Amino acid sequence: MEKVTADYISVLVPCYRMDIMHQVDIIEDVAIAYGYNNIAPVWRELPTTGSTKPDQHRIDVARELMIGLGYQETLNTTLTNQTSLFEKMNAPPTQPVELANPKLLP
Repeated sequence: MEKVTADYISVLVPCYRMDIMHQVDIIEDVAIAYGYNNIAPVWRELPTTGSTKPDQHRIDVARELMIGLGYQETLNTTLTNQTSLFEKMNAPPTQPVELANPKLLP
């Protein structure tokens, strides 16, 4: 510890601690040393309530049935276009895999 005041604590991270990259890493080390069980939880008062979509249960059942029948599940949320893939990423253009009949057009 370098310096402690009422407002802040200044620490010097030794060079062999390659796992310390952010302030959160220091806080985590302090919490581990103090003991997670000794920290009282603080629950946020949120003005909203989360819930699943009404049809999510049917989707989950269908997913489990298809997996049980031997199908493979793939989760791909990267429906994109050539501009996003190459121009905006400053990447050399290559031939990506494209769907012949996509349901959504980018």
